This record gives sequence, C-alpha cells and structure tokens, in this order.
Amino acid sequence: MKFIKYIGILVASLFYTIAHAQTVTVGVVNVQQLLEQVPQAQAATLTLQNEFAEPQRELIAIQSELQQLQETYDRDAPVMGQTERTALERQLLQAQRDFEREQAIFQEDLNIRRNEELNALQILIFQQIQAFAQNQNYDLIVADALYYSNAIDVTDDILIAMQALFAESTD
Repeated sequence: MKFIKYIGILVASLFYTIAHAQTVTVGVVNVQQLLEQVPQAQAATLTLQNEFAEPQRELIAIQSELQQLQETYDRDAPVMGQTERTALERQLLQAQRDFEREQAIFQEDLNIRRNEELNALQILIFQQIQAFAQNQNYDLIVADALYYSNAIDVTDDILIAMQALFAESTD
C-alpha cells in the first residue's frame, strides 16, 4: 500500500511539473559571421589602414633603399677594392638588419592595434547580443553551435541591430 502511495505522489508531482513547465526560447548566433560582416569591422579595418599607412610607406622606402644598395653591390663589387667591398658589405648587412628590425616593430605594432580593435568589436557584439536577447525575451543565446536550424538563427537580427547602431554613431 505504501508503494502505491509513493507512486501516486511521484506521478502527481510529475504532472504538476509538466503542467507548470515554461517554454524556453533559444537562439543561435554566428559570431564569426558578425565579425566579418558588421560595418564596425570594416570601419576598424579602415582606421588601421589609415593609422599605419605612413609607417608602411616608410618601411617600403627603407626596403627600396636596401634594394638599391644590393644592386650597387652586385654591380660594383667585382671592380671594387677589398676595403671598399668590405665597407659596402657591412653597410648592406647593417641596412638589412635595420630593415628587419623596423619590419618587426611595424608588424608588432599592427598586431597590437588589430587585437585592440578586435577586442573592442567583440565586446560591442556581445553587448548587442545581450541587449537583443533581453529585448526579445530569449532565455538562451548560444554562440557558434555545431548544428542548429535556421529557425533559431538570430545572426541576421544581430547584424541588423549592429548596422543600425553604426548608422546612429556616424550621424
């Protein structure tokens, strides 16, 4: 008799749980697609291009000077005296080291700034996803799921929100 009583309580609690269960609203967002398509990413790329245009021109000028020095060495080395050739070799070696050092500094600075811009963009995207989820009453937004149906994909909605945010900021 006790067993039937426990089964009855268990079944009743199960029906109670099912009757009061809420539906869960789930969405999936493709963050990589957003990082590639949002206008803020294109603006950040343009900012970096403008910011590093002059250092890149300087680097190209150094490389051009290095090539001219190499051409001079290749052309004149056979007719130069030993001391002149040795001095030119040292000058060429020093110029090569300077170029490599400047190139490494340029690349490091560019990578640091690119990472700063990417970090700021990721923060903005995640804030927009959270705002979208709260405004649309989503219970869960998953980033970059392995499989999902198009019915729960909210990437385009987030992209539209990011475009609107960018349009507001440029006005």
